[in-house]
Amino acid sequence: MALSPNVNANFANGGAATSRQGGDRGNQQISVAGMRREFNNYTLDGMANTDVNFNTYLFLPSIDALQEFKVQTGVYSAEFGRAAAQINVSTKGGTNAYHGALFEFLRNNRLDARPFGFTTSVPVSAPFKWNQYGFALGGPVEIPKLFNGRDRLFFSSNFEGFRMRRQSQVLYSTPPAAMRTGNFSQVLPGTILRDPLNRDAAGNKLPFPGNIIPTNRLDPIAIKLLEFYPEPNVAAAGLANNHLSLQNNVTNKDQFNQRIDFVESAKSNWFGRFSWQDELQIQPALKLNGHSLNLDVKQAMLSNVRVIAPNVVNEFRFGYSGFSNSFGNELGGKRNPIKEFGIGLIDPAPPAWGTPGISVTGFSGFGDDVNGPFVINNHLFQWPDNVSWTHGKHSLKFGGEVRRDRFNQIGNQNARGVLGFQTIATGYGFGDYMLGYVQQTQDAGALAISQFRGTGVLHRRHLESSAQSYCKRGSQI
Repeated sequence: MALSPNVNANFANGGAATSRQGGDRGNQQISVAGMRREFNNYTLDGMANTDVNFNTYLFLPSIDALQEFKVQTGVYSAEFGRAAAQINVSTKGGTNAYHGALFEFLRNNRLDARPFGFTTSVPVSAPFKWNQYGFALGGPVEIPKLFNGRDRLFFSSNFEGFRMRRQSQVLYSTPPAAMRTGNFSQVLPGTILRDPLNRDAAGNKLPFPGNIIPTNRLDPIAIKLLEFYPEPNVAAAGLANNHLSLQNNVTNKDQFNQRIDFVESAKSNWFGRFSWQDELQIQPALKLNGHSLNLDVKQAMLSNVRVIAPNVVNEFRFGYSGFSNSFGNELGGKRNPIKEFGIGLIDPAPPAWGTPGISVTGFSGFGDDVNGPFVINNHLFQWPDNVSWTHGKHSLKFGGEVRRDRFNQIGNQNARGVLGFQTIATGYGFGDYMLGYVQQTQDAGALAISQFRGTGVLHRRHLESSAQSYCKRGSQI
């Protein structure tokens, strides 16, 4: 698509889809004819292949399973619609000859050159492994001595697997070990921590002696949450960029596509297709504060093209698409620190388990992202039928479609709460944190639940002649 005329790609991020869908779909960057990335409508073998949430694609076939694709804009046939740009894709069917392919793509950092380190010690290359493999096979269905499917029954099968292991290096600013025990002498004389419970006659807060907070004053919940806030590991860095996090990103994707074509007679052709795809991604952040994505797509369809008369052809299809996308935090469903540590925020449902999003003035924040989790479970049923009629110089195509959408979503922002620590109590952000003085909180009462249902009836007609072209857009009820 990116190489097609009038298409712009890789121009922006995925917007809200990034934080709600994640993965490749959450990073859609295809703009057709200058329109927004959400204005695309995807079809596969004439059936809808578009998620109704962000108009991203549902099932992404392997290249070896594709016959052709077409990008349409402007005035296109009335049988298309729902968006400004149409991306129509068709899969490959079998033939009387057997055709197959077996492939493996490998990229490994062990085969890469070492980076130039600008020092006397040569650094090693960052871990990176990319494996993309699969097969494609098509031909007639034949059972020796029992059935010969040549000219009648064909199959086309395709599988593709994808594995990627990639390490990213991110610098954070985290408090040193001494501060975690209440010793803030490191920031003297520039910063003096003051005791909010010890004041002089004029009401002014007095300093902690030696900038040291007594251990009996430290907040027990703050101490427990330090499990998710690692200590510095870059000794010479001071208080800024002192923790190097090596984050191992994991991506696993598998997909399978099976198509069967059947020639019933010279007047009737059938084909059916079943496709599935699953995906797992782990995107780490600062110690167990990353994201995980679990995705599952299933599609099934049946199509019949029948010649009713020499000048009349009917085409009927039925299709189903199921799209399950769970994008949440790394600890979701595994551990609930809010209840475990007695933090006092609303106890979230298991999909939203994790640490609150915590910001500390002067240091990097930690905890889970405030977005999500978002669990999407969509179902789409379609029954389209089109009739093509040729009469003299005129060609008339008309038809209709019944479509049933079921959109289910669980999730919202701030499901685990947000805690903000500034300088209101001690004059130093991490000092306020260790004493448990929260400057700002946000918390969602519960996970939002959406259950939308929609039934659409679409009728359309398209008339062409040698003298004129007339097209009426489908009207939807």
